[in-house]
This record gives sequence, structure tokens and C-alpha cells, in this order.
Amino acid sequence: MSTDELRLTLQSKAFSFRSKEVQKIELCLEHCVDDKERIDFLEANLCDYRTKLHELPFWYKGSLVRSNEDLWWTCLHSSFPELAEVWANDPHFVEDYKFQESYLCWWQEGWTFNWMINWISQQIANICNFRILAEDKPNREEKLHPLVYWSFEDLFVKPDEVDLHIKTLQNYNPENPLLGDNLQWIGGDRNKYVVVAWINQLHALEKIYSHQYDEVIPALKATFTGLNIAKRTFLDRVKGYEQAKKYFAINIRR
Repeated sequence: MSTDELRLTLQSKAFSFRSKEVQKIELCLEHCVDDKERIDFLEANLCDYRTKLHELPFWYKGSLVRSNEDLWWTCLHSSFPELAEVWANDPHFVEDYKFQESYLCWWQEGWTFNWMINWISQQIANICNFRILAEDKPNREEKLHPLVYWSFEDLFVKPDEVDLHIKTLQNYNPENPLLGDNLQWIGGDRNKYVVVAWINQLHALEKIYSHQYDEVIPALKATFTGLNIAKRTFLDRVKGYEQAKKYFAINIRR
């Protein structure tokens, strides 16, 4: 038998053996009533595979055959690199073919047990992570809000306070009002920074969910008709912005 033929045969047997082990575990998991029972079952099997792996007689005490060493070692190294690296310094092989077969069978089982240990550990981690996400789901749903706010009712944490906070904006400069009777924008282009200061301070006081320009502009335009406000207005800090921000910091009701 050539090295390639031996490698493929051994690999096929190992994959088949591994598949049966996985199916056995998965079948039992289906009958577990809850996550605690699943984790207990997996942990018991984890200990079992570790014990089996440590009990394998990888170093046979019989005589060695140096002439076949390269053949067997090449096969083992190419088929099972994980274990080959661990025992790279002691690739021992016995002279009798039936013992050689047993030795390869031990390698096959060792590779499978090692893989199962990693696989079971990952299954336990997946169950634990899923439980954490499931427990946190209600909290995450409460905090989940759209990336774009199309109305003040969506933007404000307490929608019943919308009129109150709009009134604060209307009172900013009574001599030169920014908003008309129907909330149309009459403040012109030079006073749009006041809206930005108002939005930023509302967010600082946790009255609204966001102050990002791309998220709040639709709600501003929908509420204040005629307001042509864009990204640059939010990014520029023009003269008067800090004064407006201080005004809203004092006058926005907590």
C-alpha cells in the first residue's frame, strides 16, 4: 500500500469515526429538557474524551522498524497534523503489521478524541452565549431605535414633552422669532445654528435619542416646514452657537 493510499484510508476511517461520535452526542442533546441538562451532559462527555485521549498507548514498547518509519510518519503527519505536531519527536512504529495497524488506529482515535474535545467545548460556549443574548434581548429591544427619525414623536424619549421643548425654542429670541404660528421656519439661514444648539442640548439632557445630523434632520424638516438644514450646519460652530447652547442648558426643563 502506498503512502497516499494509506493516508486516504486512514483519513476516511477517522472521519467516519468522528461522524459517529458527533451523531451520538447530538442525538442525546435532542432529548435534554433544558440548557442546564445539555451543559451537564456535554461536560460529562468532555471529561470522558479527555480520559480516553490520555489512556491511548501512543508509544508501543515493542521493537521499532526504521525502514518503515518514513512511510508511516508521512502518512500520520499528512493525515493528522494536530497530533503529529504533538508527538513529532517520537514517531515510533512496530515491526509487526497488526501492531502497525493498531498504532494507526490509536492515532485515528486520538485525533478524533482531540477534535471532539474542541467541538464539545465550543458547543458549551455556544449554549452559554445564546443564554446571555436571550436574557439581554428585552433590554436591547427597549434601547433599539431607528437609524432615521422621521418625527419628533419618535425622536423624543417622552413624546408628551415635545410641545414643551418646542416652546423653549420659540422663546429663544422673542424679538426675532425663529418659528411662526404653525411651526414654519422664519429664522432664515443665519439662525439655523440655534436649532443645532437646541438639539445638542436636548441630547445632552437625555431628552432625545440622538443628535446625529443624518438621524434627526428628517424629523426637523417634517416638523419645521421651510427649514433647509444640512450636515454642514451641524458641523460648523458659528458665532452665537455657544450662547444659544448656554441658553438651552438653563431653560430646557429637566
